[in-house]
Amino acid sequence: MSSWRTWSGVQVTGALMSRQDFGAVQARLFFVAFVVVVASGSLLVGLRFGYGYKGLIAIQRAMPLFIGPCLYLGFASLTTSEAKTRGLAALHLGGALVLAILPPFVSDAAAGFDWLIGLSYLCYAALLLVIWRKGPNHMIRARLENA
Repeated sequence: MSSWRTWSGVQVTGALMSRQDFGAVQARLFFVAFVVVVASGSLLVGLRFGYGYKGLIAIQRAMPLFIGPCLYLGFASLTTSEAKTRGLAALHLGGALVLAILPPFVSDAAAGFDWLIGLSYLCYAALLLVIWRKGPNHMIRARLENA
């Protein structure tokens, strides 16, 4: 029952975030996508371990690969032009998609997949740290009060 409560709370968070004006429409889309990915992953974990439903394990295991790119792209879209943000989105989300599709084609991928997710988190934490280190003046597309 708690996974459904969490899901409805995240829906409210996503709805509020979709109304937030970050200064760039792309930033709002990436931040909402971040909330949706985290919420959906939480829901799938709840269904799997709370109710024993194992039909979507492959999707549940691949979803964490999209958390880092969505969060990074949300902040990166505030620092670059729309065209460059589209290129970054194609690169990072396309890479996550390739990595998410890859495990069924590689034998014994389950153990390596967990390492891949952890490495993804470390890489995107480093990329977010780079943006943070540049300071608020680097966020040229952010609204002044949000920077």
